[in-house]
Amino acid sequence: MVDIMKKALKMIKRKIMLDAMNFSGWKTNRKLVVIESDDWGSIRMPSREVYEKLLSMGDRVDKDPFTKYDALESEKDLKNLMELLVSFKDKNGNSPVFTMNYAMGNPDFERIEESGFSKYVFEPFIQTYGRYPEHEKSFEMLKEGMDKRVFYPQLHCREHLNVKKWMDDLKNGDPLVKRAFDLRMISTANSFTSKNPYAYMDSFNYDFPEEIQQLKVIAREGMGWFVKNFGFISQSFIASCYIWDENIEKELFVCGVSYFQGDRVQLAPKGRGMGSYQKRKHFLGQRNNLNQYYLIRNCSFEPTWRDDLNWVDRCLEEMEIAFKWKKPAIISTHRLNYIGFIDSGNGEENLKLLHQLISRAIKKWPDIEFVSTVELGNLIGG
Repeated sequence: MVDIMKKALKMIKRKIMLDAMNFSGWKTNRKLVVIESDDWGSIRMPSREVYEKLLSMGDRVDKDPFTKYDALESEKDLKNLMELLVSFKDKNGNSPVFTMNYAMGNPDFERIEESGFSKYVFEPFIQTYGRYPEHEKSFEMLKEGMDKRVFYPQLHCREHLNVKKWMDDLKNGDPLVKRAFDLRMISTANSFTSKNPYAYMDSFNYDFPEEIQQLKVIAREGMGWFVKNFGFISQSFIASCYIWDENIEKELFVCGVSYFQGDRVQLAPKGRGMGSYQKRKHFLGQRNNLNQYYLIRNCSFEPTWRDDLNWVDRCLEEMEIAFKWKKPAIISTHRLNYIGFIDSGNGEENLKLLHQLISRAIKKWPDIEFVSTVELGNLIGG
């Protein structure tokens, strides 16, 4: 009886939270569906062999879904996702479109090592594709998905990496980061510590104000690489780990960014040491003083995170609440859910679930419309 009451109370709290999330902000009578997916282009686990090696060393990479399943997207990963998406159409004849938030590159491990760890060197993600065994045509597959209007790249970061913290620890001989570096990784499961809670993945985090200028350069260069790779400006942006502040907003405003993807809560570094943040709550369509808009994710589909949840039912419930409050359903679904390069079963099983989610959503709401993040932003911005 106690367990039943706890479960019921948890469900009530969740319902209240979802209602509160969708109460304020821009409204529409249209049932718009946006799918936002982060981390494309960035490295994580290099191979199954490296995964097994880390396990044998006592590094519990099996305990974190990102170190267990996530990796640079292979040709097959992109092909399988694309083929699923093009098989569906909404009332306007449009397929579901993944707003794919890309890291523009990764560390160039060889050149960093050649410098004696004294200099950080950036490598474009297209070049990284060439270093992996099943990725040579990944960029071609990405462009095919763009042509078919099911992949729509946007800017996530220059690299999914806190460059200063990572390089400082490398120079100082930190054994955990050196282990990862030797395996051509940014971090391993053991890298998550109280002093490094994001394991170097927090690209725009900083300890002290004097670091801000370099972060602005990184943001500007990230947009430059985006335009070079894709031929257009990324009008939206999502900060890795949802950590950024007004300095990044101003820099990206100059670069052409009008919309910030994100969670309801933004973590803005205070510049007083790691972990010192101001929590800023946002609502859909809220504007900053530069007239840039905040777009809030109000649904999630992350089956790789937890296998004890019914993610299809859960996401459909969140979509229903969003539509009840006349909000678009903005679904957060990270890349790792669709990666089979490390474990083929991960990608295969989650694509089946995604198929269920989309097919049930279309059946439940025949008038839903699939749009990209920028298309939604343009509707909100008028």
